[in-house]
Amino acid sequence: MHLETLLIKYPYKIAWYISRLFHKGMQIDFLCGNIVDYICFKNIYALMPNIRIIARNKKVKKQLLQYGIDAPVYPNFPDVIIMARHLTRKYPVKKIKKIGMRHGAYHFKDFINKKKYNAFDIYFVTSKSEQKAAIARGIVKTVPIGFPKIDNAFKNNNLDKYKAKLNINPHLNTIIFSATWDKKGYAASDKWDV
Repeated sequence: MHLETLLIKYPYKIAWYISRLFHKGMQIDFLCGNIVDYICFKNIYALMPNIRIIARNKKVKKQLLQYGIDAPVYPNFPDVIIMARHLTRKYPVKKIKKIGMRHGAYHFKDFINKKKYNAFDIYFVTSKSEQKAAIARGIVKTVPIGFPKIDNAFKNNNLDKYKAKLNINPHLNTIIFSATWDKKGYAASDKWDV
């Protein structure tokens, strides 16, 4: 168990139950662990504007402001929390429904510890084959739902503009790959808004 879990568990639970006294309606929040989470979630967010985006910390809040999102900073006290990180420990109330999702449809990291996935009430995966791989590793709460396009090049049929700008031959089939994992300096997500 994380030390953080021990430090926040009971104060958070008390605050969550107190918040119920002033709570109206169903509050669904998306916890943005870093800006890549928002970039991968923004096309979903456009379809579900009543979801409130929560910044994990002040650094993420500042990054979200660059996208026009003035997000409150954790802690928050939702009925449902959606996240693309294994941070269920930040929401230690069983009544909070926890929904997990991948950072995007194309990932190259294997499933980590099954306890982290099974801590969610539901964990969305992109395909039935990904669900089978999860089940083989003991991850039982997955639901294959696909994933909306996160590549804004497909939005508004701007492909020709992007191909010209990137000097791509329009007569060839082209796959463009961009890593999102920045821990080792691999990410190019800052280049997505061409």
